Amino acid sequence: MDCPFCNKPLKKNPSRKTKCPHCLEFIYVRTDPTTKEQIFVNKKRADEIDEEWSTTISSYEIVKYLNSVGIDENTFVNKKKALFELYKTPIRDSNVAFIMLNGLITSFSESKDYQLLRRIYHTMALIEHLENRPFFHLLVETHKCELLHILEESKLTGVDEVKIFVPVGECENCLELDGKVFKIINALETMPLPNSKCNHGIEENGSSKGWCMCIYQPVIDIQKFLNEKYHQ
Repeated sequence: MDCPFCNKPLKKNPSRKTKCPHCLEFIYVRTDPTTKEQIFVNKKRADEIDEEWSTTISSYEIVKYLNSVGIDENTFVNKKKALFELYKTPIRDSNVAFIMLNGLITSFSESKDYQLLRRIYHTMALIEHLENRPFFHLLVETHKCELLHILEESKLTGVDEVKIFVPVGECENCLELDGKVFKIINALETMPLPNSKCNHGIEENGSSKGWCMCIYQPVIDIQKFLNEKYHQ
């Protein structure tokens, strides 16, 4: 290869930090976070790449999250290749994932498959959260789909209320919501979840919003359900 600075030939490709014998510039060996190819750069770019890697989730993690909504590794890889051919430039793995997930939302938005839509939005929120990008609006959509699913099921169950359940380890602001009951329609209007005051994981992630893990539970009147089931 040639030195990336003076373009003079090197005896062999560097496998680690190496000084060019011609221009005496240090050549740093790194893996590009986007293309995953080995590249040779200067100190400034090497530091930038190290910072990018520290805030970028791996392709393995991306595929793992996509698996939860029915997208396998081959489909992801083929989409990534197709986008590269289309735009003639590498696209970050998380952005490829978002393009695919948005495509799923478009496909299923009219189907009322709220459970699938909930998983899609949750996956998008998780990826954004791990990449230190805004995610709260996606958690809102996640919980909206959760409520819409319960509302759709209410045609069979008769459930018209939900109760907030706060998992162990959540923040003190979320604990204040634990056990609170809402009419489904009112919850859809006010969206108490995700809790905008949640501070879970803020210090670790550095975001302005916490990763709220609270969920809704249907409030079932057992006696009413049994009466309707067996005394129709």
